Amino acid sequence: MSRFQFQYYTDFIFRIDNKIYRCNTSSITSVSPVICAKVNESNLFEYTFTTLKDPNGYFSLFINLLDGVEIDISFKNAPFLYEVANILQIQPLVQATLPYMKSITINQSNVFSLLELFATQNLNSTFITNFIIENWNIFERSEELYALSVSSLECIFSNPNFNPSSETALFDMIYRLSEKDQKYSVLFQFCDMSQLDHIQVSKLIDIISLDSIPPATIESLESRFVQITDQADYSEEEEEELPRNDKPIEKVNFAQIQQQQQQQIQQQQQQIQQMQQQQYLQQQQQQYLQQQQQQFLLQQQQQQQMYQQKSNVVTSHPSVSQPATNNNNYSKSNVYVVDNESPITVVHDDFAVGILNEGPKSFKYYESYDEDEIFSGCINYIKTKRPDNWSHYILTSCGGDKVGLLSHLFDYEEDPFQFHWDNFSTKGIRMENAWITLQFPYHKIMITDYTLGVNVQVYGSQPKSWKLEGSNDMKSWEQIAFEKNSKAYSALNASNNSRLCTFRAKVKKAFSCFRFVFTDNYAKPTAKNANEIRLTTIEFYGTIYPQ
Repeated sequence: MSRFQFQYYTDFIFRIDNKIYRCNTSSITSVSPVICAKVNESNLFEYTFTTLKDPNGYFSLFINLLDGVEIDISFKNAPFLYEVANILQIQPLVQATLPYMKSITINQSNVFSLLELFATQNLNSTFITNFIIENWNIFERSEELYALSVSSLECIFSNPNFNPSSETALFDMIYRLSEKDQKYSVLFQFCDMSQLDHIQVSKLIDIISLDSIPPATIESLESRFVQITDQADYSEEEEEELPRNDKPIEKVNFAQIQQQQQQQIQQQQQQIQQMQQQQYLQQQQQQYLQQQQQQFLLQQQQQQQMYQQKSNVVTSHPSVSQPATNNNNYSKSNVYVVDNESPITVVHDDFAVGILNEGPKSFKYYESYDEDEIFSGCINYIKTKRPDNWSHYILTSCGGDKVGLLSHLFDYEEDPFQFHWDNFSTKGIRMENAWITLQFPYHKIMITDYTLGVNVQVYGSQPKSWKLEGSNDMKSWEQIAFEKNSKAYSALNASNNSRLCTFRAKVKKAFSCFRFVFTDNYAKPTAKNANEIRLTTIEFYGTIYPQ
């Protein structure tokens, strides 16, 4: 994961499995929307993984990624890194580990090693335990079963589909494990004590301690110990010999144990539910993004049809001096569905894959540039990578009739002031048509700064008030930046400094869609261009992420 280099100091803390890891806040917030939100909203500079375990120390690989160090992803560390990426919503790492997750195949020779890998890290192993349960008649007698860890066996026995051949067989197996190591005695909670004979109950009492008995086991055992007796059978002498506080103390101990164990079970169940809910939301989000990409294609086709219908009218209008060209000739042949079970949208060429290999790419705005580096931002980076078909990766739309002129807003290589876009419409020049959207179907951008270039031929058509919004679905929009009565273009001349102005984004969050909405210009209310907005250039600075 190649990263933009910041001045490095470790001020963010990760806690996982009783270990502490440190990293740079800027490094993690630039790739994780989850951490970015926590830092911005709550000013928290630490994050704790409550359920994930790391006995193999794989989290250090993730820290290396944040430090810009290249790592090797393997079948052993991919499940852990995939879970971390999903929890923190780091899409590049999700996509990098996803091929390993999809290639996992279960058979009789590797099922136990896979279960150990997932269970010891507290990863969801249901698909593995289901395979074991379906073939329980084979694995029940396997010696490899007795070499599994407690956590692996808990995953098997806690599976709702688990149905032992008999309670006696299950008890004998757990008893044999407990003889080897008493830590396995916690597995007796999965036995139905009411089905055991008195010999098995005696064995159970001999091998386990009272404080290790789960609440469910206690409830089953109490019915075996408590007997209905006739108080008349007791003699007065026997009552005196029996310590009066023995029985109440025993009841208190049982109640305390039950309460503690029940709290632990409830906490575990809540953690499992949270994990399942999070995985479900992540799946829904992935499906939603895929649907949005398809909608982008459909919308682009509609724009092309609309532009073809109106192009003759637009180019014949006396105020149009620029050639009208179609910016977005998008082809459906660039999108494929890999398989029916898990559809993935990929680009025909390797641009998206190449970005994925590089990881997030950052572009910082500087107040002074060399002449050939004036536009060194995210949009220019995409155009440089794909000069022949960059419009496949930047889909544009606007108000008014001049959608075909939007491509000139990105003419960085030539004179950026030669052409312009404006909100002209055959129905009249209206401020309600002064909007532009940019959609990045294969990327997200966290904008830190943005540049707007203006035309000086007609004074007053330069933007004075506007807002920049971001979205990931083209439906719900979040304001990123806002300018009211800006004086940026109040004194125009022919120099680049006055015609190009850069503004700071207020919200540091990654989006795939952006919308400029202009509400005022410098013209007088009675002027002919009172509702006209003219732009020559748009550029974004910040960090670009592959989706």
